[in-house]
Amino acid sequence: LSLTSHDLYFASQYFYKPMKEDGSEVAVLLINQMDDDSQDLTLNFSDVPGLSCSTCSVRCIWGRKDLGDYTDSFTFEGVAAHDSAFLMITSAEAAY
Repeated sequence: LSLTSHDLYFASQYFYKPMKEDGSEVAVLLINQMDDDSQDLTLNFSDVPGLSCSTCSVRCIWGRKDLGDYTDSFTFEGVAAHDSAFLMITSAEAAY
């Protein structure tokens, strides 16, 4: 298992793992590093190396719920301090 880390902002971080070689599916863990504040974490799809979609389907892995299709970015709202969101990002274009 190989994960790569990138800083979104000073208070958050994400790790990503390509699930398919063609970049059509990537697992992403968004982490709120703040000590006492919840925050909205935004992931710009173009910031994830190798991710090949601009319109992407987003699924919450822990919540087992499809969150919809988004263009260019996705915001997970209200991530508690020291909590995280675990997402599967797939190409929405491939589904059509």
